[in-house]
Amino acid sequence: MVRKIGFFFDYDGVLAPITSSPSGGTPDPALTNIIKDLSSEHAVAVVSGRDCRYLLERMPGLSGYACVYGLEIIAGGYVVVDEEAYLGVKPEYIKELAKEITEKFSDKIGIIVGKTLQEVPLGMSIYWLLNNERPREIEYISEKAKSKGLVVYDIMRWGDYAEFMDIHVAKRSKDEAVRILKTLLNVSKVIYFGDGYSDIPAFKEADVRIFVRHKHNNDLKIEADYVVSSGELAEWLVKHARKLAI
Repeated sequence: MVRKIGFFFDYDGVLAPITSSPSGGTPDPALTNIIKDLSSEHAVAVVSGRDCRYLLERMPGLSGYACVYGLEIIAGGYVVVDEEAYLGVKPEYIKELAKEITEKFSDKIGIIVGKTLQEVPLGMSIYWLLNNERPREIEYISEKAKSKGLVVYDIMRWGDYAEFMDIHVAKRSKDEAVRILKTLLNVSKVIYFGDGYSDIPAFKEADVRIFVRHKHNNDLKIEADYVVSSGELAEWLVKHARKLAI
């Protein structure tokens, strides 16, 4: 029986560079072409905090997409959405909180709302620039979100440019996303490419772990099978993909 191999990639910092704006960057065309070639022989998926609309627009035609840390997953002809998106009131809480932040704090805090393909809010990332003090309103937003039963994640860095905090309708992590993708795509071996703390759970589920190094994570220590510079990832894949797929 032929083993089906899965090449799973984080998006920001791996497929696309970390840019000065948390709205994100665009994948290098050379890397995009190599990913397209890979997908003709193997299952290729993206595992990201971005929503599926964002990922489908920038990386179309892949085998799978695990979006907003797995709150929505598209793979194997299925669309799997967390029950909180349709059975609960938490999407409305996300919408209300996003509106309040936009109306009251937009001079200090930016916001990106992640939605399902049907426009149901799954969560949001709020961010603020590092050259400013951390807004005092962050504590208020965090406490209000928690009071509504929303999941508030730890504050993290967006490169050297900003800090951000994710707020979701339910708690998910990339290890769960990898397991679901693996099942839906009938994959027997997972090769995972990541660059940050949020990828550590996914690395634990992978058979081969590739840490993608760039200027924004030079101090990060993560156990991996390979370490590859982001600028050399396309060339590295050309040289090593066939061996990894054995």
